[in-house]
Parts: sequence; C-alpha cells; structure tokens
Amino acid sequence: MRIHVVGSRPRGMTEEVFNDMKIACEQIGKSIGAHEYELSIGSLKQTTADLYIAKGFLAEYKTGVVVISMQKGDEETKNRIQELKSEFKEAKIVEIIVDGTTYSRHVAAMKGAASVLIIGGNKGSATAGFVAPVIQKPVLALPQFDGAGREVFEAQSIFYTRSTLTDDDIKRIDGEWTTESASFVVRCLRSFAEVNPFADHISKHQWILNIISIMCILSWITIFSCSDFIDEKVFFFSLVFLASIVGTCLRTLLKVHFDLSETFSARKTIGDFMIGIVVAFVFFLVFFIGGIIYEGDPKNIFEKDHVVRAGAFMSTVAIAVSLLLERSVGNLRERIGDFITPEKRT
Repeated sequence: MRIHVVGSRPRGMTEEVFNDMKIACEQIGKSIGAHEYELSIGSLKQTTADLYIAKGFLAEYKTGVVVISMQKGDEETKNRIQELKSEFKEAKIVEIIVDGTTYSRHVAAMKGAASVLIIGGNKGSATAGFVAPVIQKPVLALPQFDGAGREVFEAQSIFYTRSTLTDDDIKRIDGEWTTESASFVVRCLRSFAEVNPFADHISKHQWILNIISIMCILSWITIFSCSDFIDEKVFFFSLVFLASIVGTCLRTLLKVHFDLSETFSARKTIGDFMIGIVVAFVFFLVFFIGGIIYEGDPKNIFEKDHVVRAGAFMSTVAIAVSLLLERSVGNLRERIGDFITPEKRT
C-alpha cells in the first residue's frame, strides 16, 4: 500500500508549534515504516511535512520505497534526495520529475497512492485535498496543526462516516496529538484504502439491503397471489411482517442516500425494524378495535372474503410506520393517550 503525503508549515505558525508538527510528522513516518508501506511525497524542502515524514519513515524502514514526485527545477529537493540516498543506501528512492504547476506533482502522485494524508499546509495542500476525491482517492486531513489540514477536515470529515471509522474515531482525529496518534493515523489511512468513503460505487451494505428488499417484495407478491392455499392467519401476519422489512430497508436506504452524515449500521437497522413491527402491531390493534379494518364479528376478519383486504391495508400501514418511524411513534402515543385518558373517553 502506498500513502501520499501533502503538507507544509502553515503561514503564521510559530516556531514552537512547527517543531511539534515536525515531531508528529516523524512519528507518522515511523508508523508508516513499521507497517512496511510505500511512501509518496512531493518535496523535500525544509518547511514541508514530506521531509520529516520521509526521515521518520527511512529511520524505521531502511529498505523502504520512497517515491518523490518533484517539480522541475526544485534544486533543494534534488540535493536532499542525494543526501537521503547517501544516508539510507538500502532504501529505494524513486525520483519523478513533473512538469507544470506546483499542484501537478500532487495530482500525478495521488493517482498511484491508496490514500492521501494532509497535515498543515497552505493553498497548494488544500487544492490537493479537494482534488483527491475527484479522482476517487480517499483523503485523511489532520486538523491539529491548522492550515489546509483543518480546512479540508472541516469540509470533508462528513464523508468519513462512510468508511469503517466509528464516531469516536472521527472525534479522535480532531483531538489532541499524543504519542499514540501516529499509529492511529496510519490505521485510518489503511481503513480508507480498504473502504473509500469518497467512492461512488455501491457499498456492500447497500447491496444487502437492496437484495433483502427485492426478496421481501417478491415474497409478499407470491403470498398475496396464493391466498387461497395459505392459512388465513399465516397469510395476514406474513404480509405485515414482510411489509415491515421493506419499510425498514427503504427508510435506511433513503437516510443514507440523502444525508451524508448517515452511515449503514446493522444495530440501527435491526432496532428500526423491531420498533417498526411492534408499532405496526399496536396500530393494527387500535384500528381493529376502532373498526377501521373491519366492522362486525372480529373473528370474521380472517375469513377468505376479508383477510386479503385486511392484509393489504395493514401492509401499507406497516411500510408507512417503518418509513416514518418517528412520526408513527408520536401518533401512536397520542392515540393511546386519547384512549386511556378518562376525560377524553367520556
């Protein structure tokens, strides 16, 4: 796995804070080297994060691979490459000369990387951070040292929920830098490489929910078409059960589709389903008692002449309840409140 690093000393940063940033960069480099990943950088100038991450990386992984996509005419980086080659003779240091603007080298380097790290930085780093998702490359921006890192983090951290990172992980990214932060950063970069939060492909969870929805709809149609051959009670409650699953799947898919801060969660989905089916069952009792489903002898609801209509009606209620869960719970509370309050019953 190759990690591309972008960053430099932000404008206005004090020497003391920059020293802290250099230490953090060396720690990140050592952690990348400890995992024996490949490192990609764009410069070795004194003010860049690239230089200090490269030093930490090669100090830990002396035979590591460092790919340097340098701008044409960058003599300072060219001289430092020779210094690194002399100091770390076993390392494989690859030089790539990139024509064009200062941003070109980052775009070229990011294409070959699995994930991108931004720490500190100014306009060029911010540009790279916003370009990376366009070319389908995941970006982890560290806000601790301000600059482009904070700017990109505030704009893109909403996408991080689409990866395997938890809410606590995302809060930790914006937390205080500690001795354990470097290894955590590398773990996040690996997570982004495995599940790209900026990718527009259909995720595994979406496939699962789509397949479940289609299977439940086909099962509902099959059962509804075979009403003459199925026990009336089994027929009725099977339709309602399947409709609740369809409503829950639809609710989850719509939430994730329209809200970028939402993520797929098996725990939430199962919880929504259980709440939905219980609320739908209580609505069935309320409607049943109120004569909305059927008027007359309650036992007759499960006769062939009535069970099809009742099953279709309650399936619609079950889907609506699961889809509009919050409103359904509020509505149910009002109905039950009206029923059990003596003043309103009289």
